[in-house]
Amino acid sequence: MPEKSRLEELSQELPEKERKELLERIGKRMEHEDGEEPVPVELQEDERQKIIAFEMKKAGPWIRFLLWLRTFFSGKPRSDAFIDIRLRLLKTHIRSVSPGITGFETRDLSPKFARKLYDVFLAAQPVLGVYHALASDKAVRGAAYAWYVEQKLEHAKKSIDDFVGTGEMEEIFAQTGQTEEIRKKLSLRLNDYVRTIPESFMLQLEERVRLHLSLGRLASFPFASFFRYFNCVLGDTIDPKYPPFEHAPVMLTLDLMEKLHGVFGLLQRSAPDFLYAEEPIAYYLYLRAGLKPGAEGGEERVGSELGQLRADVLALAKAIDDFESAVLLLDLLRYFRKDPWYQLVLNPPRLYLKSLYFTTLKTKLGVELEEQLGSIKERVIDRKIQELLKGQRMAEFMYYRENPDFDFRQIGLPFFSSIRSLSLVYNYLQMHFKGAMQEAAQIVAATALANNRILQSRLAQNISGLEDLEARIVLFDRSLSPDEEEGKQLGRFRFSVAADLLLQKTYRSFVSQKDRDARDLIDKSRDFLAGVRRIFDDIRTSTFENTRSLLKTIHLYRGRNQTLGQILNARSEAIGGFLKLLDQLLEIEKGS
Repeated sequence: MPEKSRLEELSQELPEKERKELLERIGKRMEHEDGEEPVPVELQEDERQKIIAFEMKKAGPWIRFLLWLRTFFSGKPRSDAFIDIRLRLLKTHIRSVSPGITGFETRDLSPKFARKLYDVFLAAQPVLGVYHALASDKAVRGAAYAWYVEQKLEHAKKSIDDFVGTGEMEEIFAQTGQTEEIRKKLSLRLNDYVRTIPESFMLQLEERVRLHLSLGRLASFPFASFFRYFNCVLGDTIDPKYPPFEHAPVMLTLDLMEKLHGVFGLLQRSAPDFLYAEEPIAYYLYLRAGLKPGAEGGEERVGSELGQLRADVLALAKAIDDFESAVLLLDLLRYFRKDPWYQLVLNPPRLYLKSLYFTTLKTKLGVELEEQLGSIKERVIDRKIQELLKGQRMAEFMYYRENPDFDFRQIGLPFFSSIRSLSLVYNYLQMHFKGAMQEAAQIVAATALANNRILQSRLAQNISGLEDLEARIVLFDRSLSPDEEEGKQLGRFRFSVAADLLLQKTYRSFVSQKDRDARDLIDKSRDFLAGVRRIFDDIRTSTFENTRSLLKTIHLYRGRNQTLGQILNARSEAIGGFLKLLDQLLEIEKGS
């Protein structure tokens, strides 16, 4: 089994809420480190002076003459004069390559610049929709790249059954009574599975989707904001003809120009083989067509769209190359930043595919688990009830039960919520309390508690309370019969409550009161049974020698010879199992 990192060991000790918060903070940190913007290279002053000295040393005779002349007449330091010369050379170079692209004296960008950029914008239109959706929607993005991993990874696990089977989940819930234990088991196996995926494999997959990430950057570039500086507001429909552009102040657009340089540079680095991996885009295209990813019959349609998209991306790449040939973005930035050695470090976007795959798969499995938990609980509860009743059919109430002829929930009204739990209590009293528990209590009272009047009295009170409770449950059920006042009231509700809002309020109050009465009976049964169990446990775990000797005495119990200790152990375990089952059933009823 792969070794766990120290971070994983520490995170597993955290509560679920704190683990989620830690994961969100790590995710936000990763997004921050992704580096959306190009970063200027900041040179120390001594490094800058070394570069200037080196450039001056290798300069030709004409540059040296100009440097001497400018230094002589201006009185500037040689380094400052040399920078002025380099800036003039930059301006000359820009004018020769991109004539009319900018006004150096007026410090603006011309409409020609805007038209060149508009050509790229038009070429990007067929691509922007797909990549904007893929980059902006985190859920779709995660699912697309998770599907990509599944298509490439041999024996990829995709559903909850691949990690924890239904039978195993039922067994975990049956033993622990906690759904959290199922989640822990699922989380542990998911961690082990993702940890076994080679890092080199994931990095290889990441390398094949660089273009998608770069195009995602392009999709998020604010073209509309840039064109607004040229006094052009883009409408909802894109006109293939050039809109009227005006001159734009270059100093206000420098940040956007840097961002544009970064976006174009990343796309050019992704060349020449565009669309390395088609799976993430194919996933989105399947969804957009209303098809399940990989569904039969969709390959031809999605395949044709992928072919067209590939052609559109190649056309966009050519438009960017044409723009870069006609507009020297970096030289413009160097000139107007007044730094001939101004340089930008491009931050290639990172996908962190392994982390993204883990997070997406964990979310997907969590949804699947929540969908199955209800039925898992129900099956376990039903199985335990059958074990408790030893295969006998549970006796149902005559009146406090689901009505097959009229379902109040169909008209948005509540109904009795404690039917199953109260019925379980009644059946337990009928089948296990009568006889087995009463007989055990009689044996205990006559032996271990013969000289302890206090515990004997408490045991008698609990047993008497359970005997009385059985009768009270029967009376509670009969209170809803058609012959009783509450039963008649319930009958009137069935015929009139649907159309009468005031009567609906009365009905809700009626149901709430009956549920409180039922819960009171259930709580009393829990208290009485817990009281009996405490007394049994106090006796069987007693350290007094006299009591320990009594536990070894043999008694005829349920037609068999058993020691008192065996009788108490069996009854205590039976009561504990029933109370645990009752709590699980109450939790289900509370959530329904």
